[in-house]
Amino acid sequence: MPSESRVKKTVKNKFLFSNTQNKLPVGLSLRALIKKCCVAVLNRFEISYPCEISISFVDNAEIREINRENREIDRETDVLSFPMNEMKDGKFLYEPDTDEKGRNKIWIRMKGNT
Repeated sequence: MPSESRVKKTVKNKFLFSNTQNKLPVGLSLRALIKKCCVAVLNRFEISYPCEISISFVDNAEIREINRENREIDRETDVLSFPMNEMKDGKFLYEPDTDEKGRNKIWIRMKGNT
């Protein structure tokens, strides 16, 4: 029988998707791939509490505006990601308890033919 420290706890994460761009379709297979990647990262960093991850597919103008407002960089980028929990020096100030979730917001710029 495996030791308790080796038993992997199943964590229920919540994924929220939005799509405000119209350059490329955002189908179920793309959403499933992104979920799989997010879960792999959570597992790699041994995040054992439930997380809420919000993913938005946006166009050039929207990601440029978000970049300008949050990072004071006035240009487009491919992906932006921000933790929604308080952090200091790259670490969470607290680990969410069982009634809370780790939260993260991700924006992905969709580049189609222009």
